[in-house]
Amino acid sequence: MVSLHSFKDENHTAMRVKIDTKEVFHVITIEEKELSANMAAMLMQIIDEKQSKELKNLVLNFKNVQTIDPSFADLLERIRHAQYEQQKSFVACELSWNLKEQLNIDNEFDRFHVTPTESEAWDIVQMEEIERELGLFSWLECRPVTAEVAGSSPVRSAKGSLRNL
Repeated sequence: MVSLHSFKDENHTAMRVKIDTKEVFHVITIEEKELSANMAAMLMQIIDEKQSKELKNLVLNFKNVQTIDPSFADLLERIRHAQYEQQKSFVACELSWNLKEQLNIDNEFDRFHVTPTESEAWDIVQMEEIERELGLFSWLECRPVTAEVAGSSPVRSAKGSLRNL
């Protein structure tokens, strides 16, 4: 189900978002070209309202955003942390190179998942869902368990036995 929403804060600053609810995640597409610092609180409120009604994994799509206040990097980190505390995924997608520069995000950025396309964001969410089902997700560090940490996980054992066939 896709729906378009417009939110206003106490200063009458408006923010438009499109919310697409899938089976295991919400996709929130920001419909604004410019995200100012005061819109960060508004975005957090939108996410809190949506998640309080139905807690799901979250994909934030920035395809329409051309400029962004650098404070959004901290907001995105807080969103990621809140999602992972609830054992849910968070992925930001379709950030232009310009936005990545404004947020000081490079290709090695590991504070949260950033994908070039929404489709790849969906893939990340689905992979993390599988990891959670298999018990391969470390909620203490809020990230997938590495091979070193996994030790003799069932998946690693299965891969080893497949190689021997």
